[in-house]
Amino acid sequence: MLDARAIWEDLVQGHGDRTVRRVMDTIRCTQCMLGYTPHTGTRFIQLDLPPSVSNYRSPIRRTQAVQLERVPLPNGGSTLILLLQEPALTDVFSLFVDDLIQHLVIAQTPEQAASVVYMRFAHWQQLFARIAPDVISLERQRGLFGELIILKELLDRHTDAPEIWDCWRGPYSANHDFSMSGTALEVKTSAASLPIMRISSEIQLDQTGWQHVVLCLVHLNEVRGGPQTLTELIQSLLERSGRVPLIELAFRSKLLKVGVDASHYGIFSEFGYTVRSIQCFNVTEDFPAIRRSELSNAIGKVTYELHPGGCEVYGMALEDAMKLFRPV
Repeated sequence: MLDARAIWEDLVQGHGDRTVRRVMDTIRCTQCMLGYTPHTGTRFIQLDLPPSVSNYRSPIRRTQAVQLERVPLPNGGSTLILLLQEPALTDVFSLFVDDLIQHLVIAQTPEQAASVVYMRFAHWQQLFARIAPDVISLERQRGLFGELIILKELLDRHTDAPEIWDCWRGPYSANHDFSMSGTALEVKTSAASLPIMRISSEIQLDQTGWQHVVLCLVHLNEVRGGPQTLTELIQSLLERSGRVPLIELAFRSKLLKVGVDASHYGIFSEFGYTVRSIQCFNVTEDFPAIRRSELSNAIGKVTYELHPGGCEVYGMALEDAMKLFRPV
């Protein structure tokens, strides 16, 4: 089964600044391509139509997140381009494109293909219109799942100590997701087949002021209707925190800070996850990282990517990483 998101992940990596496209060979009635433009971060699907396909009244149709445009070609034909305008909805757009391609595969003529595009756009337009602007993206949902998995690992090993509940600092936009007693731990979560770790600033892996800094990669399988959802994980942690009302109140407050309340749980139940692996890396002085102390004062907010394979020599057991958090 085609997975548009996986194709885009492949297109995103290693193609410089040029727009890249991949032909969808399963669609035989006309040429169809998935594409990605690095300069704008735009994901799109395009369908080339011959001159025989009649024009639709409106050359451009839009939702808040998606635009459908018909562009004339010199030969009298045209190209239908469906593009995502809101990167935070990449995952939903991928589902839209998966659905569209399943319908295009059975189209017999270019006319039918054009009709399918407009009909499926109208169908999904209603869904995009219902998506609340305050609901966190699927990418952020995955990231939250990874952070809460690490919180659960810490709680399991430290008998739900209050200090462990408190050491989750990610909701406060701290430089690290977890910190306590000289130890900082940063969590990166990925569902890609070849995951990378995106470091969001030069501070995240800087050891200044810390005895220990740990980088943790939570590698997930993401499946519609999978075994454990974000909702189930949140509810299980709420149940644990409920043994001490003040801890439960603080935990609920943190969830609200990351944009999650009970009204969102139905949305979070669509996808489930299994944890493929949890890799931990000991950030030492020679760990491959960009540090604040190495940069000019004129440079700030440095973002970069780390590949796990290049960090294996710094690997440490999850158990050892969890032991660095010592409740008083």
